[in-house]
Amino acid sequence: WHMRAHEAEARRWVERALKTSDGLSPAARAAGLHVLGALLFWEGDFKRSARALEESLALSRAAGDQRRIAEIANTLGNSMWALGDRKRTRKLREEAIRLGWELRDPRGVARTLHYIGEESRDTGDRAGARRAFEESLDVMRELGDKSFVMASLHGLGDLELDSGNLSAASQRYRESLALALELDTPNVVLLTLAGLASVAAVSRDLARAGHLWATVEGMEERRGMRILSFERERYERTLDPYVSTPAFVAALAEGKELTQADALDEALAPG
Repeated sequence: WHMRAHEAEARRWVERALKTSDGLSPAARAAGLHVLGALLFWEGDFKRSARALEESLALSRAAGDQRRIAEIANTLGNSMWALGDRKRTRKLREEAIRLGWELRDPRGVARTLHYIGEESRDTGDRAGARRAFEESLDVMRELGDKSFVMASLHGLGDLELDSGNLSAASQRYRESLALALELDTPNVVLLTLAGLASVAAVSRDLARAGHLWATVEGMEERRGMRILSFERERYERTLDPYVSTPAFVAALAEGKELTQADALDEALAPG
C-alpha cells in the first residue's frame, strides 16, 4: 500500500479491523498497530503514528517477541525523529541494531543503518552518514532488496546534494529514480525528482529545475500525496534562492504542460 501511495485507504481498513475484531490476540493487535503506525507516519501524522507504535511495542515487549520489537523500534524511531525527539530515536536505533545482530538478521541491521545514515546526514555527520548508507547499500544489494537499495541511493543523493557534490548527487538520484519507476513507487519518484530539481537549480539549469519541480507539484496534486514535511524542507531550502527568478517561473509554467513521461525522460537524462 505504501509503495503505491495508498496510505489513507489502507489506514482506514486497518483502523476498521482493529475496532471491529473482538478477541484479537495481543500478537495480532501488535501487528495491526505496527502497520497502522507506519501508515500514519507516511501520511505525516507523526503524533498518532507514535501512539500506535508505542502500544504495539509494549505488546511485543510483553510477549517477548524480539524480532517484532526490532522492527517496531525502527518504525517508532522514524516517528520520534520526525517529532524532534533525537534522544529517544537514538535509543531505539541502538536497540534495533543490537537485536538485529543477536537475531542474525542482516536485512534488519541494514535497515537500521539506512535510518542511521538519514539521521547522521541531517545532524551534519556526513562521514558517519556515508558509512551507514554505503554499508546498508552493500548488504541490500547482496540480499537483492531493491526497495532499500532504492532508498539508500536516494539518501546518498541527498548527502551529495548537501555536500555540494552535484554530479554525484545527480547520479545517485537517477539510479534511485530508475528503481522507483521499476518498482512503481511514486513516493520515491517524488523524492528523486525533487532532488534532481534541486541539483539543477544549484547548477543554474533553471529550465530543468522548473520543469522537474512542476512535475513534483503536479504528481502531488493528482495523487493527493505530498513529500513529508521534514524531507521537503531540504529541497525547498535549496530551491528558495531561485524560485522567484524569471527563468524558474517561466520553466515552472512550461513544466505544467509537460507530460509525466516527458518530464521523467528529462529527469533520467544526465545533466
